[in-house]
Amino acid sequence: MSVRLSKAASAARFAALGALIRTVEIHEGKRPDDVNMMTEQRPLAVVSGASLKVDASEQGFTLSGLEVACAARKGLASWFRGLDAQGNPVLDGVVGKADPKRQAPADMLMDDIQIWEGMEVEIPEFSYRVKARLVAAT
Repeated sequence: MSVRLSKAASAARFAALGALIRTVEIHEGKRPDDVNMMTEQRPLAVVSGASLKVDASEQGFTLSGLEVACAARKGLASWFRGLDAQGNPVLDGVVGKADPKRQAPADMLMDDIQIWEGMEVEIPEFSYRVKARLVAAT
């Protein structure tokens, strides 16, 4: 047995998920195996926004309105974590370098993944998408 959601219900699910995120931390090194695992790493940069906008569909959401932040330290960005208003983890993902010549296997694409202390870090738009999954009929 499997539950099937309507497009509207699926979009509402993603709208709720996107609405939880208030801050995005950018980290270097190995991402924890589970989003519920706390990390001892200090983030390279912390980007947040006072008036975030969520656009949702049945396939995911786009979050905009994040403000420009100054990087706290230098390093090579490799993963990110979205946090709720209380600082609890909501989702983790992989950071990659945006390259118009190829599709990068990353959840968040940045112009440059080399972060320098004091540099401005901007995430104009952040998207989370779920790929459609084909299930064979039985």
